[in-house]
Amino acid sequence: MSRPGQHMGLVERAILARWLAVHDIAGEHIYDLHLVTPEPVWPVHYTEADKEQWRYLVMKRVDLMIKTDERIWIIEVTPRVSTRALGALQLYRTIVQRELWPGWPVTLGVIAEAGDPAVEEVCVSQGVRVWLV
Repeated sequence: MSRPGQHMGLVERAILARWLAVHDIAGEHIYDLHLVTPEPVWPVHYTEADKEQWRYLVMKRVDLMIKTDERIWIIEVTPRVSTRALGALQLYRTIVQRELWPGWPVTLGVIAEAGDPAVEEVCVSQGVRVWLV
């Protein structure tokens, strides 16, 4: 298991550290979980280096997953609550439920420094927990 925030930038690492100090959820913490997704049909001119660059750029990486006895938490750490974070969480949930833990309840969360009222409203309507730290 990786250390908290090891794969994150400095800003995200500081946000996560503030959250862990006061809002931690008990359970098995998995940081930087790489999710495997199907590869596209490659253009014929792509070299192996092109394919590796594509794989790196589009890699699906869950910042923090917490597995409790009752559920799986998938948490995105970001400077701002955003549509990008919300979309990533929805994709991660689909992959986790299909590939890793079918049948397990999944709860989504976003940890951020700054909010966005419009996006937070959508988060609440979809059951996504928002922590501002």
